[in-house]
Amino acid sequence: MNGKLVHQLMFKLHGHCSNNQAEQIGILKTLEKLEELQEEKDNDKRAALYTDSKITLAVLQNKFKRNRLLELIRNRLITLGHLKWIVHFGWFKGQAGIEGNELVDRLAKGAAVEDGPVVYDKIPKEVFVTREKDHGLQMWEQQWMDMRKRAVTKAFSRQGERG
Repeated sequence: MNGKLVHQLMFKLHGHCSNNQAEQIGILKTLEKLEELQEEKDNDKRAALYTDSKITLAVLQNKFKRNRLLELIRNRLITLGHLKWIVHFGWFKGQAGIEGNELVDRLAKGAAVEDGPVVYDKIPKEVFVTREKDHGLQMWEQQWMDMRKRAVTKAFSRQGERG
């Protein structure tokens, strides 16, 4: 508030969570904190949330993009709107030495290595797609190698029959 750190939050995610999920969890947890602040008297009900993720801002604005986290964020924004909160989203360049962003990066790295409860462990769809592609490639390679071994064995045994 007015350039002063008011609240600092840190949450551990499962190792397979994507960067996009991490950004979305950060936004969701911040919005949840705003709702808690609702109870404090004389609270200015304006908040600015900044991210270095253009993707996260784009999917939040695109109503056709749907996933569990996006819907939770959108519903939280509706609730905050009913409570007279004004929430502004903004973007800034990451890795540019911006104090708040550097703090967030340190907190995220700290949460990743710290023991503690995992607050989000949903596997992104891309992980499943990549796993299936990798598995399919491994199966194809194995079949290819098996086929080549059979062809070599067959050719070798034919040579033995002739000799």
